[in-house]
Amino acid sequence: MVNQIDFQTGGWDAEYGNKNAAVVNVTTRIPSGGFHLDASGYGGSFSANGQGVNLSTNAGKWGFFFSGARQSTTCGASRSCSTRSTTRSRTFTTTARISSVSARCSYVPTDRDVLNLDVDRSRTRFAVPFDSANGVIDDHQQDVNGFVNPAGATGRRGRIRRGRFIELFTGAFFRDGTLNYTPGLTDSADVQFPGDTNHYIISEDRNFRTVGVKLDYTLQPHHGLEFKTGVLASYTSGHEDFSSVTNNGTPGPSANSDLKGSDVGVYAQTAIAPSDHWSSGWARGSTTQRAFAGNRNQVSPARNSASSRTRPTRSGVLRPAVLPTNVEDLRAITSTAQGGVAAEPRFRSETTSTRWGTCTAFRFGVVTKLSAYHKRSSPGIDDATIPGPPF
Repeated sequence: MVNQIDFQTGGWDAEYGNKNAAVVNVTTRIPSGGFHLDASGYGGSFSANGQGVNLSTNAGKWGFFFSGARQSTTCGASRSCSTRSTTRSRTFTTTARISSVSARCSYVPTDRDVLNLDVDRSRTRFAVPFDSANGVIDDHQQDVNGFVNPAGATGRRGRIRRGRFIELFTGAFFRDGTLNYTPGLTDSADVQFPGDTNHYIISEDRNFRTVGVKLDYTLQPHHGLEFKTGVLASYTSGHEDFSSVTNNGTPGPSANSDLKGSDVGVYAQTAIAPSDHWSSGWARGSTTQRAFAGNRNQVSPARNSASSRTRPTRSGVLRPAVLPTNVEDLRAITSTAQGGVAAEPRFRSETTSTRWGTCTAFRFGVVTKLSAYHKRSSPGIDDATIPGPPF
């Protein structure tokens, strides 16, 4: 179903301005032709087995695609630890069951219009061994993720003026997910928090929902000149219920709080290419973020240029930006990582990135490429996540 995957790093168009690391642009499609069905299965060691089915049809104005898969194994993940009776290290594995379904529906009424609907749902279940002495499997963890993306685009090409093109894109998206960790009935406390000598049994129930819309308008008056503007808005809500308790029932660090916030971004960008050897672009984006950490606003310009008239080809990007963090990441909802002290809210990051590259194609078939990239962010944004279960 994937037609093309484009990885963009360093600098990208203003419509992706609220992304802080990279852009992975995935273009999907429905296989052409009439009805097609294929099914597969496998089996192996550690009781591993799986089944999958794909079916599609794409004839006329309508196209459909469906995919379903299931996997099961007693070696979904491994954990090495010392037993309580000896210092010898042993490795314990988990039982894992993974299932997923995805579907796509496409309607193409004319050669200038298209409507798409993408749906995906997946669930992962782990049975986690909590007792390193006996390898007893009684803890359970379940992750559920899904999304629904309806989108449509309509375009018109001018008949009188050569190269004239107009396109309007409208899309909506919904995503939700849960993480549930349930300790066993006979579980033993073996989790410690910083600065605390007690051992705890933990449980967790986390969920979130994100809904949003994306609008883009592209105008190409003639070949070599393009204007594009749009808006991206989203709203996120969720809840975190984290608790811990000792073997004798004494409660430990816990958190029970709601999460909500929204982002609205507006952008405008211009691309100028007077010839096939030279191009330049200018863009400006504005993002407003509203959440419990405080409202944030930012406006960021960007400049791009490339030239291939001379040998070698040269390109460069200068992009200052103020990047808001994800609403889900504005604060560490649980306080366990700080030893019971609530974390401070995480605010936006001011970033300036510069990229430069040169590419030379020799007549005898050899191509050389050299590129450099520099990025400075304050404060830095890392990949820290909310502490999860001990496994």
